[in-house]
This record gives sequence, structure tokens and C-alpha cells, in this order.
Amino acid sequence: MATRGLADLRKEFQTRGWDRKATGWVMCELLFNLAIALGCIYIFVAYHNPLLRVCAMIVPTAASMGVATNTHTSSHYATSEKRWLNELLTFFGYPFFLGLSACSWWHQHVVLHHPAPNVVGVDDDVDLAPWFARTSDEVQRSTGFARFYYQKLQFFVFPLIIGFIGFNMQKAGWIKLIKTLHHNPNHKKLPWIDLGAMILHYVLWIGVPMFFFAPASVLGFYVLRTYLI
Repeated sequence: MATRGLADLRKEFQTRGWDRKATGWVMCELLFNLAIALGCIYIFVAYHNPLLRVCAMIVPTAASMGVATNTHTSSHYATSEKRWLNELLTFFGYPFFLGLSACSWWHQHVVLHHPAPNVVGVDDDVDLAPWFARTSDEVQRSTGFARFYYQKLQFFVFPLIIGFIGFNMQKAGWIKLIKTLHHNPNHKKLPWIDLGAMILHYVLWIGVPMFFFAPASVLGFYVLRTYLI
């Protein structure tokens, strides 16, 4: 009965056209977030007013998260009926714009996370050990300083540490991508495109700016941007 009801609901969605991919709207949303992110980065570089620069980091952080969320839609092939366009936008948003491997994302998020969201032992997204305890059972199994940390300190540490997830995702993406290409160099073209986009990310965000600004300033901005996102 439940299966039939779900099938009827799906059919009703199709009849009303609610399953059609809103390609134009999604693309406009991507361009809007991208324009805000890049515009604010220009303001940060061009102006030296401290308050203005703080705002010019907070606002593009939200816009960059908007790009990531929009790209998430594409990674599920939900932006367009055209498979190549979904993949192109995924490569643009994740490896090129954010420095996150698209192939690693497809494997970790689409293949592993969605079929078993937050299932311990299957979905690595929920694995925060040993830095954080997720359940009271984990706290009870801990001893000494670890228990004190979980009970008294992790609440305060979590908002500070959470920013490093971006760097960890970048590292995990590189490891996954290198292993894929090493074990199967004749693999499909997607990992090679992913590698090219990842390299272009560092060329665009680190290499090119170093021609105009001090290396320390460029690296500091990159680290701050990644941490905030």
C-alpha cells in the first residue's frame, strides 16, 4: 500500500510538472552568488577600511556557500536534463572554485552518504572521532582527560575546529583522486578533468595573485577564505 501510494504521488508530481529541472533558475542563482563572492573579494583587495574588509569577507563566505549549495544540486544531476552540463557545473563549483575533488564528492556524498545518511561505519560524514563525541555512550566509554574534554570543552572547541573541515575535505579529495589515477591510469575521463580543475584552482587562487601581492598575503587570504567557508 505504501509503495503504491508513493508511486501515485510520483505520478501526480509528473502530471503537474513538478519534477522538471529548473535549469534557468538554478543557473541564475549560481551567477548571482558568484557575482557577490567575486565582487566582495575585489572590495577586500581594493579597499583598506577594516570594517569594510570584515564585511567583504563575511558576505562572500555566504555567497561561496551558495555556490557550493548550487553545485550540490548539479552533483546530483538535478540542474539540467543534460548530463554533461551537470558535470561541467560540478567541476566548476567544487574543484575549480572551492578546491574540492568532484570525484571524491560523488563517491563520498552521493554513493555513500545518501543511501545511508549519518549511519556510523558507513557514512564518514558523521565520523568525528576522536576529536568529538557524538553520543552519550561515546562519552561514557571515554576515560581521563578525554571524558573531561567531551563533557566540558568540546562545546567550546567545536565552533573553532569546524572551519578546518574544508582543509580536511581538500586533503581527502586529493588522496582519493591520486589513488584512483594511480591504480587505474586508463580510467574514464572524469578523474582527469577533476585533476585539471583542481590544479587550475591553485593556479587561479594562489599562483596568479602572487604576481601582484606578497606570497604571505595571498596564502593568508586563501587560508582565511577556506576556513570561513
